[in-house]
Amino acid sequence: MLNADRGFANHDLISWLQEINWHYCLRLPYDVTLHGPRRHPIELMYLWPPKGEAVLYHNVGLWLDGECHCNIVLANVKGVKEPHRSDYR
Repeated sequence: MLNADRGFANHDLISWLQEINWHYCLRLPYDVTLHGPRRHPIELMYLWPPKGEAVLYHNVGLWLDGECHCNIVLANVKGVKEPHRSDYR
């Protein structure tokens, strides 16, 4: 299992982790483009759930090309000043 912050989220790392069948949880920058949750590609920041809720998107494509697929969890935690946090696995 690999847990990492935004600086590690990239095509090469995710492709390698999927190839070797590792589980991973990486924090993404909120301006990452997603393919799948809406009709057209959309930046992560526009999908935030209401305060105190979380949402899961299955099998979404990441970045501009949308080729890297994973699951995304977005959570807007009560009591946290900055809700721009997302994890994918």
